[in-house]
Amino acid sequence: MATTIALYRFWPDVAAGLDSLLAAWPESGRMTWARLGGTFDLAVAFESPADPALRGSTALQIASSLGGIRPKAMLQLTPKKQITPSPLSRRVGRGAGGEGLPGEADAFADVPLDVGVQLLRARDGWNLMACRTKETWLTISMTFLRKRLYSRFDERTAWRSRDVNELATLVLGTHRAEDIEGTSGTYDVPCLALRDWLDERQAEGGSLEVTRSSLLAGSLQYGALVR
Repeated sequence: MATTIALYRFWPDVAAGLDSLLAAWPESGRMTWARLGGTFDLAVAFESPADPALRGSTALQIASSLGGIRPKAMLQLTPKKQITPSPLSRRVGRGAGGEGLPGEADAFADVPLDVGVQLLRARDGWNLMACRTKETWLTISMTFLRKRLYSRFDERTAWRSRDVNELATLVLGTHRAEDIEGTSGTYDVPCLALRDWLDERQAEGGSLEVTRSSLLAGSLQYGALVR
């Protein structure tokens, strides 16, 4: 088991009531959390398997649990105590999405330890994306974002930027999650579509608008995984 820190940015209406949501979490001694300001609203530290696919899926489960967006049978993840936010800004890591394909666990193996893995909403699901090198950041900027962001940030600071995350959410939100993964793979950008969190997969023949994945998109704007 490894310790992962999930950083979350919620939409303003949800963020305004975040303290009440946190207070409603029962004590179970299973997680620690800290309220943040700026790029992210909340950090939650939890024990997770080494498999990056499961870390990404668990991070979305936590966000769903926090907002009450979960079936009754879902594993309940609750906080143990508050932790001070200062160490979180210095700790980083890797992550990926649920039920990955063979070899996907290695997609983030070379991501530097001071680069977080971004958790971003696509049109029909969620993706994880990270910068491996300066060249990777240039590719992400020119393919999905804007050149001016490349000149303002580097691969080790971009994931901490609210401007970068908000624009990435806006742009990726117009594309299918697996298309984003495919395009990224073509240019050697670490990226995974979280298959357990694709709207169509969760719908199981029902409405795509009432899946946990799509409902979570109305609460969670973006996130990141660090270790």
